[in-house]
Amino acid sequence: MFYGSTENEHFVGPKPLGEISAQICNSIGPSGTNAEYLFKLADSMREICPEALDEHLITLEKAVKELQLTKNNPNTNGFISNQ
Repeated sequence: MFYGSTENEHFVGPKPLGEISAQICNSIGPSGTNAEYLFKLADSMREICPEALDEHLITLEKAVKELQLTKNNPNTNGFISNQ
């Protein structure tokens, strides 16, 4: 699990959905792509706690998937979530 705090040098603060989804699509860390992390997080939330709907997470997941499809982003490594 990754916990992002405001003290982290990479913390960017609140941004519009388009900026957040673009950053996720284009970012890769030592453990893989940020898109893959987002999709696995959303899938896990649906599996582990389906009654806890996180609208921001769901909206962000959809925005990143749409961006990947429209821009054919090379950072996806072919990973598209099942959900």
